[in-house]
Formats: sequence, structure tokens, C-alpha cells
Amino acid sequence: MPTAVLDDRAVLRIAGDEARGFLQGIVTCNMDRVSPSQAGFGALLSPQGKILFDFLVVEDGDGFWLDTAAAQAESLVKRLTMYRLRAPVRITASPLAVMAAWDGAPLPGFVYDDPRYVSLGRRAFVARDEAKGDATSDAY
Repeated sequence: MPTAVLDDRAVLRIAGDEARGFLQGIVTCNMDRVSPSQAGFGALLSPQGKILFDFLVVEDGDGFWLDTAAAQAESLVKRLTMYRLRAPVRITASPLAVMAAWDGAPLPGFVYDDPRYVSLGRRAFVARDEAKGDATSDAY
């Protein structure tokens, strides 16, 4: 049962009393359907409707975790911060690693089902020093 560390992914944290409403107003997924047991797949669009960033989003406690492309994480933080205005929301990059598992393999950390397609298995946010897979991200 394979697991892989997805080095090309990064984790962002959106937290605060108005995090859900903030995201609901600017991303494509319905944030009312996102919960600790149900992740969502969404995007942030340009004013012209072009996809700028895509991500998986899952709720945890007082906020949300975004699983996004590592190459675009810094730009996504900047864009979200620009839209934040005066909302009491914190937007930060997380040091956590992203792992994936398929064929029923167990994962450590904060685990959720990939909402895009059942064959994509499960994902987890794991401390970097605990992130060890037995397959490559290319195998995933």
C-alpha cells in the first residue's frame, strides 16, 4: 500500500473568525460544503475569470488548510492578503508537508479524502520530519 511525499505541494493556513466568509467571497468552491470530514477543490480567479491558483481546501478548528502548488504558494499568499482588507483573518504559509496515499494505505497527521476523484486516494498534512513515503510523487 503506497504512500508518497508530494514535494511539489505546499500548505497554507487561513484562520480567524471570518475565515469561511472571507474564502466564500473569493474562491470558486462552496465553503458551506467544506468541513473537517469533507474537503473541497477550488480556485482563485482573475477578474476576467481566468484561473490564477487552484487548491484543495479542508476545515480544521478555527480555520482552513489549503493544499496548493509549492511554486505558487508565495504568490497565493500575496493575492489572498490583498483581498483580506480589514477582515480578521490570518493568512500564513505552513511548514507542514503534503503526503498522499492510495490503495488504502494509512497516513499520519491530519488526513482527508481527495475530493476530486476517489482513485486519487487520501492526503495528509504532516510535520516535515515525519513525512516519509514508500513511493515517489511520480508514482502517485
